[in-house]
Amino acid sequence: MRPVLLLVPLLLVSACSGGSSPEGSSSQGSSSGSPSSGRPDKSTYLAQAEELCAQGVAQQKKLVAPTAIGDFAPYVQQLVQVAATTTRGLTALTPPDADSAQLRAKVLDPLQAQLRLAQTFADEVQAATKDNDQAALGRLALNPPTKAKADLAFMRSYGFSTCVDAADTSN
Repeated sequence: MRPVLLLVPLLLVSACSGGSSPEGSSSQGSSSGSPSSGRPDKSTYLAQAEELCAQGVAQQKKLVAPTAIGDFAPYVQQLVQVAATTTRGLTALTPPDADSAQLRAKVLDPLQAQLRLAQTFADEVQAATKDNDQAALGRLALNPPTKAKADLAFMRSYGFSTCVDAADTSN
């Protein structure tokens, strides 16, 4: 059921978001944090974010993909839960000051919006299941939201790997 698998990157990219500050410049190349600000440097932030994304991917891989349409709603809800849990962990991270504004605009805010879309999709699947609407379930299973909202090119250039791979629905 390939379309269901396409939902996975959508949910995982939404999980790869983090906290941000409205202050700060938008330098992509920042690699050091200010010890007095308590913010990590870029490499520390990326390592923490990538580890959380890797944990989310590992949790997702443990889920059993549905083989029957009746198993679709619980599976989608589990995916959303994994994404939400990972998002909470990443939101607790503090990005480097110099990159905060750009991360917010190009990654974090779009990923939050993507998570909301995933939850809306899960709600639609749940409603169709409750109504025993097989046609709607089939349509939803074949048309999950798969368009990444985050700027994947920026994510790559910034240094994200696991998070961006999970987000890339082009393959």
